[in-house]
Amino acid sequence: MTLTEAILRRLAPRARDDYIAALVTGSPTFEEFGINTPNRMAAFLATALHETGGLTIVRENMNYTTAARIHAVWPSRFSLARAKAFVRNPEALAEEVYG
Repeated sequence: MTLTEAILRRLAPRARDDYIAALVTGSPTFEEFGINTPNRMAAFLATALHETGGLTIVRENMNYTTAARIHAVWPSRFSLARAKAFVRNPEALAEEVYG
């Protein structure tokens, strides 16, 4: 399936131009990673659109303000007690989670 700018603009009217350009020229990468059927492309786009706020967000906000929220998002990685060290510490949290 080939993505066009028109398709992407209908799905994400406020999308960043650089995201649109990357997706329009991404066919070789999609093929390499098996995103090569309509269902797989739909799943990929649904995730990408959700995770990037409709292709508008560049960086994930890792500035959590409570230990409870960190624990809720990553319950297998952080107990409530351990999560306290990462409250309002986005760099340390990103390193711990994504390292």
